[in-house]
This record gives sequence, C-alpha cells and structure tokens, in this order.
Amino acid sequence: MVLEEIANNDSKIINLTWNNDGFLIEIELWNGKVVCIRCQNCIGIKEKACINTEIGDILECNNSTFEEEIKKDIILGGGDGEEIKNFKDYVFFDSWNERIVLEVLSESILLDCGG
Repeated sequence: MVLEEIANNDSKIINLTWNNDGFLIEIELWNGKVVCIRCQNCIGIKEKACINTEIGDILECNNSTFEEEIKKDIILGGGDGEEIKNFKDYVFFDSWNERIVLEVLSESILLDCGG
C-alpha cells in the first residue's frame, strides 16, 4: 500500500501521536482497516482540526511556507538552515482539497499496514 491508495479514497485521520519512533498518523481506510504513517525524524507539524477529517490529496511539497517558517526558527536559534535540507513537507488536504488539515516536516515517512 502506498500513500496514493490512502488519498482520495474515503480515508480519514483518526489519531496523531508522538512516541520514540517519531510522529505517528493513524488513518482509518474506507473498509475500517487502520494503517499508521510513521514520520521519521519529524521536526515540525501543523495540525488544523484534522481528527476525523476525510483525506483528499496527500502531496510532498518542496520549499513550502511551513518549511520556510521552520528554517527561520532554526536560523534564529543559531543554525544555518542546512539542518533541514533533506526534509520534506508532507501536506494532507481535506476531501474537497480546499483546506490543508495537516502538514508534517520530516526526512521520510513509512507506511505501516499493521499485519
């Protein structure tokens, strides 16, 4: 299963969790099965009332405003911004693709279909 199979397919975000493995996004598929997206080396999230929201597109963005916001914070903290050069902004839209409901800035994401 890949992200394209989750997007625009009557899937919804049901839970967000931080743990030792990083940031986790639990998604309920159209058939009731729950899968988990693991965001490795997550440096930032921006959530906008996404729990129980049906997902539309899931896009990988480069040079997003969220990424620029994090980069500015790193520079203000004494870094040079290069710390996130390998990070990507994963953007989750609602089912009508009019509203961003979740943004995650991380190095990678892994899909765990849970057996």
